[in-house]
Amino acid sequence: MGKSPSIRRNFTFNFIKNVLFVLFPLITFPYLSRVLEPEGIGKINFSFSLVKYFILLSSLGIPLYGIREVAKIRDDKRRITILINELFQFNLIVTLFVYIVYFIFLFSNEKLLSDKTLFLITALHIIFTTIGMEWFFQGMEKYDYIAKRSIIIRVLSICLIFLFVKTKEDYLISAGISAFSMFASSIINFIFIKRHFPIRIFKKFSLKSI
Repeated sequence: MGKSPSIRRNFTFNFIKNVLFVLFPLITFPYLSRVLEPEGIGKINFSFSLVKYFILLSSLGIPLYGIREVAKIRDDKRRITILINELFQFNLIVTLFVYIVYFIFLFSNEKLLSDKTLFLITALHIIFTTIGMEWFFQGMEKYDYIAKRSIIIRVLSICLIFLFVKTKEDYLISAGISAFSMFASSIINFIFIKRHFPIRIFKKFSLKSI
């Protein structure tokens, strides 16, 4: 885990990741816009745009800080373990409070409540972002892992969309597939990290020792 990958390898896999980021909407959007129609696409886009604000609120700059600190101590397993646990625990607490604010906002707005299921599905992205700890992999420059995982998840998502999204009433399924993709990425990330670094959610760690 501590071995630094080559610049060429990083560039190659980071390029692949960025290409996938562009290609995925180009493949799915024409189909979804035709099947779900403007109304369905609009509902999904609005719900995701709202949730993104809460994701930013829950992150509190942790990704940027995490990437920088992991890059500094990538060869020290003990210090990385402390850092991961401290940031993950703190992020979980903040995410809990963000959910409270989100639910208060959701259940006090009649317009949003009219499509409550959609907003509950998209809200899953908040906790999945926290669990995924993507900042760790970027700090470790594990772009090969990120690219391979992205390829698998995105191909699976495309297949699920073409298989299950058939009518304009399936906009909830489309949102669910997106949430499932985020869930899969986050769980894979979490398992990958836990294999190399012990994660103890209720154990006290100290960043002062880093």
